Amino acid sequence: MAELVDGEGWISDESSFYGDESQKAQWEGLVESFDPVSYFGTSQFNINSLAASKASAASPRANKAAKLFDHFSGKTSGRQLSETVPQFLARLPPSTIQSTDIKDYIWIANPYIPPRETSADIAGFKAAAAKTLEHFERAKEATSQPQRRATKASPTKALAKDRKEAEEALLKIAKEYGVTSGKWMFFPLPEDVDRVWTIVAEGTARGELGSMAKVAADEGKGDRVGRLICVYTRDFSDQEDVKRVLLGLVDKGLVDYGRGARGIYYKCDAWTYVGIENGNEWGFKASMYSSNDMLKSR
Repeated sequence: MAELVDGEGWISDESSFYGDESQKAQWEGLVESFDPVSYFGTSQFNINSLAASKASAASPRANKAAKLFDHFSGKTSGRQLSETVPQFLARLPPSTIQSTDIKDYIWIANPYIPPRETSADIAGFKAAAAKTLEHFERAKEATSQPQRRATKASPTKALAKDRKEAEEALLKIAKEYGVTSGKWMFFPLPEDVDRVWTIVAEGTARGELGSMAKVAADEGKGDRVGRLICVYTRDFSDQEDVKRVLLGLVDKGLVDYGRGARGIYYKCDAWTYVGIENGNEWGFKASMYSSNDMLKSR
């Protein structure tokens, strides 16, 4: 028979066995926001998913924090910690909310990740990046000059070298100015955007995906235009974390992989700030990573 210890002096009727009132409110909110139908309908229960969940539980990124952070407190376009995820989704359904009502996007953050200690210096980055792009443009013009063509290096190879150096310089500048965030992007059709966004929002709120996520509101462009959903990471150079988030999207049934898969792409915010889009004038690749490339070995 087990011997009971004497709790006199350190256990009393006032002891908070389940935590204080703030802690209990936090955990009760998480329980209320959990939708088992959605979770079990989108999670893949195979050995890979089970292994991933074990790894997540052991990871410092897992939702072990006692404190939750309200990243969008007072901002109506973002989820408030005072509301459950279902309440947030009901308040801001992307299929019907107009972009003019919320300034384009609906946001949700991972509440287990604290805010950045310092904000990104976007203005400083854009100014420094402009100088790098100007330097590349001059090099691009020089490539076509007769004296450059007379060298052993072909114009195409010379321009490729200059472009690679410019891209590396821009990424270095982005790190220096703290412009390190990036996002996986995909475009569900309007009739499917609520379902997909629900999966992303619930996963983000549980700490299973990235640092935050956003979805485009209705811009009135018609029923066949895909709605942008972005799932963010804090550092584009942290490929381990970038891949972890991608695998989370795969396990939730949001990304296909393998032969014939269309795939999705990851873009750093630095590229967005300086206008590096598809078909940009500098010939830079608009995305940093593709899901097909990252999942080749899966």
